[in-house]
Amino acid sequence: MVMAAFLLLLGNCSDSLAQRRAMLASHIGEREIDLIREFGVPTYTSQQNGHRYLTYVQAYRVNDPGYVDFFTGIVLPPSSSVYGCTTTFEIADGKVASFTVHGNGC
Repeated sequence: MVMAAFLLLLGNCSDSLAQRRAMLASHIGEREIDLIREFGVPTYTSQQNGHRYLTYVQAYRVNDPGYVDFFTGIVLPPSSSVYGCTTTFEIADGKVASFTVHGNGC
């Protein structure tokens, strides 16, 4: 039962990442200004070999107040986890050429 729930959760994470990648891929060929209008001002920008790179960083914290199972006596202490996702778009000739995405919160 626990393993089934874990596999379901894991599957949802991979589905979410696949959906995110598909959404980001839909911006390939889009003008840089249109990308900025949709995503806002990037966290970082850089330029190399005539290509611009727009980087967006998202981070969030999830706090778990802990749990006491009164039937088994198991106590899970409070915890806090930080998740982040970094998405970088490569801009060539004023248009999105590619993207990369990495992090534990994507």
